Amino acid sequence: SGPNYIGIISFILFCIGLVYIKGNIKYWALAAFVFLILQSLGYHFFLNQFLFDYLPYYNKFRSPDSILLVATMIVPWFGFYSLYYMLQAKWKENEIKQLLKQSALPVVGFMILMMIAGPFIFDFTKTGDKNFWSNQSALVDTRIGFMIKDSLRSIVLALALITILYYTLINKLNRNYFYGLLTMLLLYDLIPIANRCLPQQDYKKPNEISESLSKSSGDIEILRDRDLHYRVMDKANNTFNDSYTSLYHKSIGGYHPAKLRRYQDLIDGYLSKGHQGAIDMLNAKYIITQNGKINTNLTANGNAWFVDTVLIAHSPDEEFYALKNMNLRHQAVLFENEFPNYIDKPSYTPNGTINLIEYHSDQLIYKYNTNTPQLTVFSEIWYGPDKGWHAYLDGKPVPHIRVNYLLRALKIPSGSHTVEFKFYPDKVWNAIKINKIILWVLFLALLGGFVFTLKNNFPVNLSKK
Repeated sequence: SGPNYIGIISFILFCIGLVYIKGNIKYWALAAFVFLILQSLGYHFFLNQFLFDYLPYYNKFRSPDSILLVATMIVPWFGFYSLYYMLQAKWKENEIKQLLKQSALPVVGFMILMMIAGPFIFDFTKTGDKNFWSNQSALVDTRIGFMIKDSLRSIVLALALITILYYTLINKLNRNYFYGLLTMLLLYDLIPIANRCLPQQDYKKPNEISESLSKSSGDIEILRDRDLHYRVMDKANNTFNDSYTSLYHKSIGGYHPAKLRRYQDLIDGYLSKGHQGAIDMLNAKYIITQNGKINTNLTANGNAWFVDTVLIAHSPDEEFYALKNMNLRHQAVLFENEFPNYIDKPSYTPNGTINLIEYHSDQLIYKYNTNTPQLTVFSEIWYGPDKGWHAYLDGKPVPHIRVNYLLRALKIPSGSHTVEFKFYPDKVWNAIKINKIILWVLFLALLGGFVFTLKNNFPVNLSKK
């Protein structure tokens, strides 16, 4: 992960533009830049918390400092916008000197001040250092060295830009030479920083990548299992922050920057602590140990199962903590306030079988046979009543609920029937339909406008002579 580096060249041009450009556009550029910087400070400034609480969908962002990606576009855009108009104007020597004194030189002065005073102002340490570094003084010295070196680098680049810009605007440097020198300064400014984040050794040939991602003997052993659907728990890697396992298997771990909240709760409260019942209810049929050995989990619950007892919880916390001491193969816990009147009896008599016969990312089909009504728990995440997943019994829609804090459950009648889960987000598909209608309306409007233009500009006389 690298820094959001704007580049000192672009930033100097941005500062010059704030002084030179007249009109509202510079105020919009400055306001946007300051707003984004303040927004990126997260809990260090109140703005981010305010937006998190009141701006719709803002709480879906992973990290507040990601907004700096927008700031890195505003600065060079306004900087080169300003440069364009500066090159169009006619300048007197005293005017350009005055402009540079008011805009660029203060930035250079600030950088000189930071280079000299920075080592005494900042402590160059953070809380996590002691976990990785035994020699704290060497680490601090290294960081101070980087600050001084990079400050000096930026000062030299800024002075070089100021020099060539000055001589170009007073017509003592050919414009073509200026463009060439500016390009060289930009490349020298940006490429070394980019190489720090992605150095040459990080570029690998496709065959080298393929070799590092090739199947291990353990992967091959697991893949011999031709069952339609099962999951793997990989303890040999970072179980919940490594995506390698998902290359070949359906994993109960893996990495995603925004995990489901309920699933993250299960990770923190049960899976990371090795709770066998939680591992079993996620149908983790295989467990890869830390030394790479493959263990078959004989107690995995399978894709779906019948339970004999339903426990009632009166809060989400009670539902979550009940999992700790339950027999999750035979018991289920339900937060009744969220699903009132769905369960009509607290116990069932499990009998018969239920099997997954088709598995797709957006469709699951089960066949079952039982002599009595059952409550079936499915080893699939419950996403909510209106998030796109619909349940069907013999093709007819039926409501399904959440049990065990995050799994799906469904009441089924006795006999032989088919259960189907289908992902069909109504809001999304309705929006797609509306979008198609709007596109057709626009197309017809454009076509009508084209015909109208032809008719009025190229009239055709169809009357007989």
